[in-house]
Parts: sequence; structure tokens; C-alpha cells
Amino acid sequence: MKRVPAGWRRALLLGAATLAWLAFVTAAPPARAQTAGCDDPETVACIPTPPPPAASPAAAPAGAAAAFPVYVCPPPPLPPPYPVPVDPYPVPTPATAAPTTPPVPPYCYNDLYTTLNRANLAYARAMRSLDPSLLSPYWTQDALSNLIGQISSLQASGSYQVLRLRSIQVLDATYSAHGAWVHTSEHWTWETWSAAGYEYDSGDGWYDNQYFLIRTPFGWAIGTDLVQ
Repeated sequence: MKRVPAGWRRALLLGAATLAWLAFVTAAPPARAQTAGCDDPETVACIPTPPPPAASPAAAPAGAAAAFPVYVCPPPPLPPPYPVPVDPYPVPTPATAAPTTPPVPPYCYNDLYTTLNRANLAYARAMRSLDPSLLSPYWTQDALSNLIGQISSLQASGSYQVLRLRSIQVLDATYSAHGAWVHTSEHWTWETWSAAGYEYDSGDGWYDNQYFLIRTPFGWAIGTDLVQ
């Protein structure tokens, strides 16, 4: 058996170490839960927006595609451009058993959750800056009016609020004929400060929120927010 010269051995060892280092630095980072619209997690906790699972026909056994079809998310509802006429003489139809449908996967609600993430951040920033224009991309109708009223009250008292959403959990979500509904449990903390830099009060609380979202030309917006 021939011996490898010492210089070659050192070169081989250096090459192996270099290849190992390159494999380490170029390895893919560990997968993380995606959260769209989470622009400032230090201020507002966010609802995760998981991506749809990637189809992997090679990994599935024969016949699995037929037994477990890829779920197609239902299209989001759009408000009709005009009132839908109602038939004054409806024809009765025989009752039939409702077909069994699988539950809607969480990733089908990603657009809704992204809107909520950005809406809550806009709310926190608006209450601190007293700028209601930050709300309009994500809040509308009576929900927007309510928040503008809160900002007006702060302006009248010469104060502002520092809000932080510590946690948010989706309890339920569904599409309806005219929009969508998301039910959450949220933990908020707040501090009320005067313009002169004095802290009036502070606290924290858990809130049950029911968001009713509508479609706009720019996407989803919160039309009503029932808070308990």
C-alpha cells in the first residue's frame, strides 16, 4: 500500500474542510411560519399566514391523489353591483341532504389574516400619532368611524396612546354571502400619555373581537368590529 505524501495529505484535509464549510453556509435555513402583513411584530402580534402545502406526487402512494384531492380554496365573495331580484313566486324544491364538505384549510383565509395584521398595526400607529389617515386602507364604515372617534377624544384631551397587541388567536373564520367574519381573542396593553410627556394611565386586557370584513376595489377592509 502506497503512502500519500504529507503535503498531499494536508491539501486533501484542507479541501475537505473547505467543502464542509461551504455545505454549512449554503444550507437552507430552517422553515419558519410565514406571517404576511406583520411589519412591526414588536408593536403588534400577528396571525400566521401558512402557505398551502406543496403537492408532492412522487412522495404519495399510488391512488393517494384520488383519495386525498388537493383542496381548492373557495373564491372570496364579491358584493353584487346591483340589488339581486327576488322571485315573488319561488318554486319549492325537494329537500336533499347537504353534501359533506371538508373544512376550509387555514391558508384559504390568508388574505383576511393579512388585512387584520395590517389593520391592527395601523390602529396602534394612528392612536400614537393621532393621524386617522393611517386607518382608511384597512378600516371602513362604522369600524372606521369608531376609531376616528377614539382619536378625536385623545386630541381633545391633549393626549395619545401607546398600544401593543401582545397576542392574537383566531377562534373561528368563515366566508358569508357578502363578506367574511373572523373571531379572535386578543391581548392588548396600553399607555395613555399627555403631549407634555406625563403618563395618565396604563393597563392590559383580553378582548373578544368579531371582525366583519367586506370586499373593496383594493381588497379586504374591516367594516364592523364588535369588541367585548
